[in-house]
Amino acid sequence: MHRRRAASLLRPFGLFTAILLAAFAGFGPAVLANDTPGNNGTVKIHEGNTENDPGEVRNEPHVCTFHLHFYFADPVQTGTWEIQEWAPTGDKGTVVRSGTYDTAGDGEDRDAENGVYTLPDGHYKLFWDGDLDTQKHDKMKVFWVECEPDGSEAPIESASVPPSESASVPPIESASVPPSESASVPPSESASV
Repeated sequence: MHRRRAASLLRPFGLFTAILLAAFAGFGPAVLANDTPGNNGTVKIHEGNTENDPGEVRNEPHVCTFHLHFYFADPVQTGTWEIQEWAPTGDKGTVVRSGTYDTAGDGEDRDAENGVYTLPDGHYKLFWDGDLDTQKHDKMKVFWVECEPDGSEAPIESASVPPSESASVPPIESASVPPSESASVPPSESASV
């Protein structure tokens, strides 16, 4: 009899628990489906004007000329970006280039639209700000601009003297005295005391 009474007391508790679980289970997918807008996606730096293979999303942190590519953002996301000089080669915080982006319905954007950006050789940091009203930068990328000399600059010369301008005297102009004109005293004329 004691068992029946315990079971009858637990029955309403079990029913109440089942109702609560069912109610909260409906909220889970809604929370997951409602991403916070404005801070989604990623930004990558690509060398030159060419694109990576479709589906290949990678960053190239050492470039000469470059473009920015925004991936996986909200379909109509907009925002701003800026590039600052960065230590050890620049004045940290000095803005050297800035712009805006708009994913225009497909969640992607490419800046410069049809070309590339150039900067002097050095260390830089890209800051990407989504459309959230925050006082901090949303995404960041650090990269180096390193260009090969284009031939217009004189190569750096070493401190060594080229062979044609050598300071040594050629062997034919030797300063040695020939044996016939030797200043040595012959053995018969010895200067003994």
